[in-house]
Amino acid sequence: MNKRMIILIIVLASITGYILLTQKDSDNTSGNETKIDECVNLTGLEKAKCYLDGGYLNESLDVCENFTGEERNLCYQGIALDITKKDTGDLNASIEICNKMSEGRFYCYTYLASIVVKSDTDTAIFLCDLTSPPHICYTTIGRVISHRGVNETIALCRKVNYSTCYKPAAAVTAKNDYKSALLLCRDCANTTNTPCTECYSDVAKEVAFYAPQEAIEICTEGELIAGRYLYPFAYMCQIDAADAISGTNESGAFEICGNLTGVNKASCYFRVVKVSNNTGHIREMCDHMMGVWGEEPNVMRYCRDYA
Repeated sequence: MNKRMIILIIVLASITGYILLTQKDSDNTSGNETKIDECVNLTGLEKAKCYLDGGYLNESLDVCENFTGEERNLCYQGIALDITKKDTGDLNASIEICNKMSEGRFYCYTYLASIVVKSDTDTAIFLCDLTSPPHICYTTIGRVISHRGVNETIALCRKVNYSTCYKPAAAVTAKNDYKSALLLCRDCANTTNTPCTECYSDVAKEVAFYAPQEAIEICTEGELIAGRYLYPFAYMCQIDAADAISGTNESGAFEICGNLTGVNKASCYFRVVKVSNNTGHIREMCDHMMGVWGEEPNVMRYCRDYA
């Protein structure tokens, strides 16, 4: 093959490559134009989402700008959340979009935090600190991180240093693992220097569904913590636990109430007797309530046949 032929082949290859690249660019442009055309025919929030999915952020924001009131705010919030779901590292853009909202920035920051906390707890806390008051946001990220296990939850909540971070996380954990949930409540008390009574109470209510006796013990532990702060706790913890399960586990609720005494026991029985179908339990509950309150009308509504 002579030199002239080699040069000709190279030139032809270059021309072919240029044609292919040009064709590819043309195809992309055509595809983008088709996407824009599809979006133009849509309306409302669906139109904004169409532009965003196609990579046209500015066009999507322009659609939001044409809305008014709550619809505009929801449009901005939806874009901010979608951007963060696709790329948690592009947070500044999402925050700027949240800031365009005339109302509801609180929720926008909170939703962003619930997404980001799975990969970056410090940034999630930063977002929560943009809200006022921040404890609702702390509650949200605590609940989300609880699915990662007790160690990650404790690490997050220690940074937050708010009992509201521990409380929902402990309640979620208690559905399957009350011992780990108790670790959260204990760390709550030790870290925040508060009794964290709501943490113990919420855990007891969850545990009562499958282990009434353990619920009593959880309330007792909570009372010991609350005692440091001269806070009365155990009887209300047990009453609330009994009330929580009375509709599905009357026997368990009756067992929890039976651990109390005097007027506290009567108050607990009053919540359970309303739903009980157990004649023996009703008789015992009515005997105790009438012994404490006499034939009080509200009591007799349930105990008239047992007087």
